[in-house]
Amino acid sequence: MNGDDFLTVLQKRLGRRTDITSAMVTLEAEMLRKNVLENATFKPWFLQAEDATITTTASQEYVSRPADFVHFDEEDDWCQIAYNDPDDTSADPWVPIVLDDWNIIKAYYKDEVIGKPIKGALVFNRLYLRPIPDDTYTLRWRYYKTDSAFDFTVASENLWLQHASDWVLGEVGLIFASQYTRDQDVIPVFDLMRKEGRRRVYNETIARFEAGKMRSMGDD
Repeated sequence: MNGDDFLTVLQKRLGRRTDITSAMVTLEAEMLRKNVLENATFKPWFLQAEDATITTTASQEYVSRPADFVHFDEEDDWCQIAYNDPDDTSADPWVPIVLDDWNIIKAYYKDEVIGKPIKGALVFNRLYLRPIPDDTYTLRWRYYKTDSAFDFTVASENLWLQHASDWVLGEVGLIFASQYTRDQDVIPVFDLMRKEGRRRVYNETIARFEAGKMRSMGDD
């Protein structure tokens, strides 16, 4: 569903309220995306991202995170930070960096330790590495990213509208029905829509996650 279609459907389901403008919907939807959807514990599959453009600097202990970085889930096997080892001639030269508590790895390795990175710690907008890199290494980040902004004035769509328009429509519709139009009859409709939309995306995310696992006799 593109932005223009989203606005049309929302206005109709709120009783053809054309006084609810694209600017109003955009403002509410953007606050919802930044403060709720992308900061929730559950991260949908379509926000997965990979960045292999960041490089270390010799003798510098940290690098900045990707600009669109939102979350790194250590419980998710897919999430990973690795460096490209120039001495590894195999087909897969990416060596995983183990994430740990910053104070622990700093105390264990001490500041003077230089070499290929083994462990890292995410602190605010930086990744601190130990040993401190002795050379320039390309890093590969696999993480969950922020999406582009909603735009309900044109026929375009971001990832949320492309893959979870029912969920977003339910969430945004509930805001307007409960706080703007105060329509008690339609509030349960939007509430059900957001719950079912979220459940659908959650089930699809779990299905994609499980599809990447090998199963053996006796596994659950």
